[in-house]
Amino acid sequence: MGRGERTSDRREQALRVIKRLGFPDLSWANPILKPGAAATSLATVAFGSMVIGLVMTIRTGKWLPRVLLIAGALVWPLPDHPWQGPVAIKLSYLHGIHVADLLSVIAIIAAVVPWRRRRKSKISSTADQEHLA
Repeated sequence: MGRGERTSDRREQALRVIKRLGFPDLSWANPILKPGAAATSLATVAFGSMVIGLVMTIRTGKWLPRVLLIAGALVWPLPDHPWQGPVAIKLSYLHGIHVADLLSVIAIIAAVVPWRRRRKSKISSTADQEHLA
């Protein structure tokens, strides 16, 4: 019994457990999540949404950018993309947490932190207007 046979046996056993527990069939997502152009595109969209969400969260402190940031953080670890880096934490023979996956943790922390909006005070803007006149 070779290593490849053991891997396929484990995969079949995991699929049986998933079906028994009643989880939905997500096999349609396999082409998107496996290494390739689709996975890289999905990772790029997730990364872009995290960057835009983070910048807007810091600038405005509103909830919509926070939702965008969290959505990107939840999608980021799913696809196998070239930017994953080495495995930081090994969970099992076939699964682990890559260094790039830790970006999701940082993004969720940034979304939860109470960012304050920067506002100009009325006194300084009035003083600036009087100074210019």
